[in-house]
Amino acid sequence: MSEINYRPGGATSGEANRGFDVRTDFEWIEVMNIGDVAIDLRGVQFTDGIQFKFDLGDVHYLTPGQRAVVVSNRDAFETRYSEDLSEILIAGEFTNNLSNDG
Repeated sequence: MSEINYRPGGATSGEANRGFDVRTDFEWIEVMNIGDVAIDLRGVQFTDGIQFKFDLGDVHYLTPGQRAVVVSNRDAFETRYSEDLSEILIAGEFTNNLSNDG
């Protein structure tokens, strides 16, 4: 994991107008390949707190320097981060939510 957004900012009025008014809609976890060779994410999963299996997601490999996110709500994520989507792969949506207590 390279970054975790476990307590995102509240919804803007535009986001709320689109139905994304719950803070947890904007949670995400980023994974990044910092190595020199591609990595295989098949078999990798999150099982504690949130649930997500990369086998069932949209991203199975990361090339060097590539990153992907697992998000709580794909539509909310795409709404908030639409300008940055060309550089980010969305692997899929997780179930449950991230703890704000660490």
